[in-house]
Amino acid sequence: MTNKALKDFYNSLHKDLRVSNNKGCFAIKEKDGSAIRTIHLTFKNKDDAIIIRQIENQHTIEMLQGYSTNCSCDFIVLLNSSRGLEIYFCEIKSSYQKKYLDEAIKQIESSQLFLQYLLDCYSYYYKNDDFKNIDISKSKKYYIYPFSSMSQKRSTSASQNRLEFKAIVIDSYGTATIANAYNFFGV
Repeated sequence: MTNKALKDFYNSLHKDLRVSNNKGCFAIKEKDGSAIRTIHLTFKNKDDAIIIRQIENQHTIEMLQGYSTNCSCDFIVLLNSSRGLEIYFCEIKSSYQKKYLDEAIKQIESSQLFLQYLLDCYSYYYKNDDFKNIDISKSKKYYIYPFSSMSQKRSTSASQNRLEFKAIVIDSYGTATIANAYNFFGV
């Protein structure tokens, strides 16, 4: 995988799916009512990462009765590292609560289906094999919630579906700034 291949894929996407990159910094905005309103993720090399964000009811697939993929995770990071293409499905929640875990997993699984479809279509229509054999099942899944000094000690990962928990510090406006996104994603 090359950074050029990643950028070509990004540029082929509909503008609504692309989170814009301002000199290596991506701003992910959450809907009203969330404790986390904005996350700023900064990658030193602005060409080795892209972020995709689905808009529910617009970029989702609802074809089967009784099964809805009309929910999605908050954002997807595709990162070209020395280990190859790495994919991170990220769901933002206002708090760490067990009752939200199943919902987060379903949202991530829905986005996995969406991304696989997107990559397959890109490979087919653009006659491009760069993304043809990407194994989505090896991607990482993050449950992101605000850090609280009152929080109990929690495990950093859940065995079910390899969900990892990431507490982030937010300011009084609900903004989190992650100056080194590589560290955040463990690269």
